[in-house]
Amino acid sequence: MMHTNKDERIKYVLQSVTHFLECSEEFNLVSLEMLGINLDIIKSLAEIFIELETAPYLNTTDFGSENSKQRKSIEIVGGINNIKNYLGVGNDLFSEMFSSKISTDISIPLYLYSSYGPEISDNQMRDQCTLDDKISVEIEGHHKINTVELADCTYVAIPKTLDDVLFIARYLLSHEYRFLNYDENESILTVEQLIDRKQIEIELRLLASHFKHTKITRGICIENDISFSRKEIINLSRLFGNINYK
Repeated sequence: MMHTNKDERIKYVLQSVTHFLECSEEFNLVSLEMLGINLDIIKSLAEIFIELETAPYLNTTDFGSENSKQRKSIEIVGGINNIKNYLGVGNDLFSEMFSSKISTDISIPLYLYSSYGPEISDNQMRDQCTLDDKISVEIEGHHKINTVELADCTYVAIPKTLDDVLFIARYLLSHEYRFLNYDENESILTVEQLIDRKQIEIELRLLASHFKHTKITRGICIENDISFSRKEIINLSRLFGNINYK
């Protein structure tokens, strides 16, 4: 079957992924191969389907680096929104849920919290720094928090944006480092040690999986959601000890 229209080709590929998930043993690749689609792409898309059905708030950047197999598979079908629309999953459910006060106890992952920052700020806060008692944010699978205490009873809201991460990083580094520059486009903070004047670059992210600058060997994030990194990572559970980059 030939699909001359781009939208038709994308729809056919997505339908083929559903067929693969339902009956992989009888799956026929012949017509897909004519479109340049191989089994690895179908398997990669199938994994994305499964993840989105359980976590529809995920975005393209949650599926690895730009050159990862999953990111390339997403590009082949025209982007993450095409997949979400096909699956009938999206963000409306969460927007509706956060648009009014939560009535039952829930714990949400950091990524979901950061994705719905405006709705949560408007409707789910006890005060400017603290979430309501019914809602908490889960960090690294086991820490549940509704605010962040920096020091000496100084509280801030759980970071939702890179600007929030920058504020916390500057606050906690200020005793031993002098601020020099922040590259907003690249999310790189440059500081200088007060003692020996050594300059240091630090990449800032909400999640460690979003680090992308391989030449920057130091990073600060709110949640370390990866098992291995060549960066020296300071995450939320370590942020309140002594930060000292050598």
